[in-house]
Amino acid sequence: MTTKENMTEQLISTQKEKLNFDAPSGQIQIAYFIMVHRFPEQFKRLFKAIYHPENYYLIHLDKKTSLEIYDDIQDF
Repeated sequence: MTTKENMTEQLISTQKEKLNFDAPSGQIQIAYFIMVHRFPEQFKRLFKAIYHPENYYLIHLDKKTSLEIYDDIQDF
C-alpha cells in the first residue's frame, strides 16, 4: 500500500531526474518575472540589486502604465 509520503518522495525523485541542475558555468540560473506599473525608480533599484548576466528576466509593463514609465524603463 502506497502512502502519501511515499508518493510525494517518488514524485520528487522522478522530477529531480528530469531536471538538469547543473548550469554550464556551475552557477545556479534563476528566472525572474517582474511586473511594473508604477514607481520606475523602485524597479531600477531592484533590477540592479538582483541582476546577474546568467539569469533570465521577464519584465511586464501593465497596459495601464503611462507612456512616460514605458519610455523610462525602455531607456534603462
